[in-house]
Amino acid sequence: LHKTSNLTASGTLWSNVWMYDPYLIDQSSSSHPVTPAVSNENTQITLLNASDVITFGPAGEGIGAKDTNSDLLPDSNISVSDTELFKLEQNPNILADTFLDSYEDGGSSTFGQANKWSGGSMTQSFASYSFANSPPVFSALPPAHAASGTYSTTLSTTDPNGQTPSLSAPTLPSFLTLNDLANGTATLETNRPLTTADIGTYEVLILADDGQAQLNKTYLPFTLTVLHPSPAVVLNEFNAVSGTNYLNGGTLAVDSDAGPNAQDTHFGRVIGNGGDWFELVVTGDGGPGFTDLRGWTISVGKSDETNTFVASHTITLTNDSYWNAVPNGTILTFITKPTATGGLDTDLNKVNLFSTVGYAWSNIFLGDSSLVTGVNLTMIDIDSDGTQFLISDSVATPIFGPAGEGVAPKSGIGGTEILELEAHPTPSVDSRRAASPTENGYDDGSSESTFGSPNSFLEIGGSSNVPQDFSPYVFTPYMTWATGFSLVDPFPGSDSDDDDSSNLEEYLYGGDPSDGTSHPNPVTDGTAFTVDVRIDDPAYTPAPEWSTDLLLWFGTNLSTGASSASPFGASYLRQTYNYTGSAEPNLFYRMRLP
Repeated sequence: LHKTSNLTASGTLWSNVWMYDPYLIDQSSSSHPVTPAVSNENTQITLLNASDVITFGPAGEGIGAKDTNSDLLPDSNISVSDTELFKLEQNPNILADTFLDSYEDGGSSTFGQANKWSGGSMTQSFASYSFANSPPVFSALPPAHAASGTYSTTLSTTDPNGQTPSLSAPTLPSFLTLNDLANGTATLETNRPLTTADIGTYEVLILADDGQAQLNKTYLPFTLTVLHPSPAVVLNEFNAVSGTNYLNGGTLAVDSDAGPNAQDTHFGRVIGNGGDWFELVVTGDGGPGFTDLRGWTISVGKSDETNTFVASHTITLTNDSYWNAVPNGTILTFITKPTATGGLDTDLNKVNLFSTVGYAWSNIFLGDSSLVTGVNLTMIDIDSDGTQFLISDSVATPIFGPAGEGVAPKSGIGGTEILELEAHPTPSVDSRRAASPTENGYDDGSSESTFGSPNSFLEIGGSSNVPQDFSPYVFTPYMTWATGFSLVDPFPGSDSDDDDSSNLEEYLYGGDPSDGTSHPNPVTDGTAFTVDVRIDDPAYTPAPEWSTDLLLWFGTNLSTGASSASPFGASYLRQTYNYTGSAEPNLFYRMRLP
C-alpha cells in the first residue's frame, strides 16, 4: 500500500492490491475466475458500495465512446484489441461519466501512474487532490518465507515531506519482534529458534506513522510462511526436458550451442533425457545416520493463481523395510518409465559409496507398488510448465517445499533443461533460494544432467565446477558394522534381535545384532568384572562404573587389570576391571555408554 506518495507535490498516491490478498480482499465473498477476468472480450467494470449501490459504471469496452468526427461529442463505442488497453484521456473528477468522458483505446500504458495520450504530450493532472501531507512509503516488501529456523529483515521507509516515520506491528506472531530504530527503519526478526510446531502461514501487519494530523499512516500487510527449519529430505534435481527435445536442444549429433553435446551422466544423450523423473537427497540431521521414511509422501503439482501449491499426484512410500532406515546421504531417483521403455527399473543401493564419498543411490520405478503407492504414478507429467514438489512426513507435516519451477528459480526453466540444486545437500537447503552470483540455490541447467549422482556446480567465488559434497554423510564405523548385518532397524538404540542388548551395546561390547543368542556377556566374581570392549572406534570411550544400590554410580576405586584376546575378534579386547574400594555388602558393575 502507498507504493508511491506524492499528495503534496502532485496530488497522487498509488496503492496496488493483489486480487488474492487476504487482508484487503474478502476472498470468501469474491469470485476469481480461472481465466483472466480482464481481456479484450468486452470487459466492463462496475463499482458498488457496501450497500450494493452502484457508484460508478459499468465502464469499459462497448460502453465508453470516442469522438471520431471532432465535434467534441462521443459518437462511436470503443473497441479494444489484444494489443491495446482501455484508458481515460482526461483529468479524473467526481463527475466522471462512463459514456461522455474521454475514454479511448491506446497503445501506451502507465500502470500506477497518471495516464498519458497524444504521443505523451498530454498527462492527467491530479492537482485538485493535493493535501498538506503525504503518507510515508515502504521502500521494499520483506521476505515472505522463514527457513532454517530463523527470519530476519530490515524494513525501510521514506517520507515525501521529510518527516521520520515510526514503525510498529499491530499484528505479529509471537516468535517475531519488531525493533524500531527511530530513523525510519526497523528490524523484524525471530526472538527464538523456529521449530516444526511453527510451520504454517501467519499474517503480519506493519504500520509506518509520520506523526502528522492527517494522511500520516501507511500499512504494510503481508503473509509470512514458516518452512521446516531443518528438512530431512530435499529436492536435488528434476528433468524438464520434453519428450521431443534433447538436453540443451539440437539433435543427437549437434548441441544447440554447437558446443560439447550436453548429456546425462546415466542416460547419455537421448531424446527426452530419460523421461519424467526427479531426484531427492536424504539429509537427515546433517550427518551419518538413518531416517525412517515409511508413510512419507511426495506430492507433484503446480501453484494456482493464489500461489498455493495444488497437487496433481501424490506418491506415498510404503512400509517396505527399505524405507524403515534409509541412510542419510542417499540419493533417491523416482522415474515413470522402466528400463524396457528407456527409463530404469527399481534398483536399491545401485551405487554405495558411503565408506568413501558419503552417498548411495537407489532408483525407484514409480510402477513398483512394493515401494510406492498412488494413482496413475507412471503418468506423472514432470515438465517445464511450473512443476513443483512438496515432501511431507507420515503425519502430513510439510518437510520440504513447495520447491521447483516458479518457486526458485522464479523465472522458470525451459523444455531443454533440468532444474538442479546448485548447493551442497544439507538440512539448511532453502526451497525458496535461487542460485545467484552471491548465493547457492536452485537454478536451471542445460549443459549437464546427473541422474543418480551428485550435481556439479560453480561454487560462490570458485573458478570451476565442483560436485556436491556428501562427505558429512560418510559412514561411521558403527554404521558400517550395522549395515553389514542387513538389519531392518539399524538404529543404535534399537534391539534388532530382542536379546535385551541394544545394537550399540552389541557393537561396543560384542555380539551379533541379528542373532538373539549372541550378545555382550560380562562376568564378575564380586571384586572384579570382565567384559569385551571395542578398541578400534575413537568416537567411543567406554567407562567402567560400580554401585551399591543401582542408583548412584561411581568411576573411582576401579583399576584396569588383566586383558586377553576377545572371541569377538580383533576389534575387541577382553578386559578385566578390579574394584579397589572398601568392602561392600552389594556391588554392581556396568559399562557406561559414552
